Amino acid sequence: MFDFRHPNGKQVLLNTDGSVKSVGPIHHVAAVSTDITPGPAMQNTAATTDAPGFPALPVGLAAGALLAAGATGTYLTLRRKQRGAAA
Repeated sequence: MFDFRHPNGKQVLLNTDGSVKSVGPIHHVAAVSTDITPGPAMQNTAATTDAPGFPALPVGLAAGALLAAGATGTYLTLRRKQRGAAA
């Protein structure tokens, strides 16, 4: 009987109905190392710099945060004025 909690290097193949088709050893596969060299597409990412020393991504995130804060402040100010005029 095969114990799924303690396979001990055994491979179990199942049929489509869930019954055990076969039990066999798991064959060791050696690790493969690869060298990935960045191609031309890797130079067009969001984290690249437009000019030396000018990080585009952090500046864009900061500009987005300032825009969101300004829009929220404007919305709350207009809402406060509308509630004050209605009361």
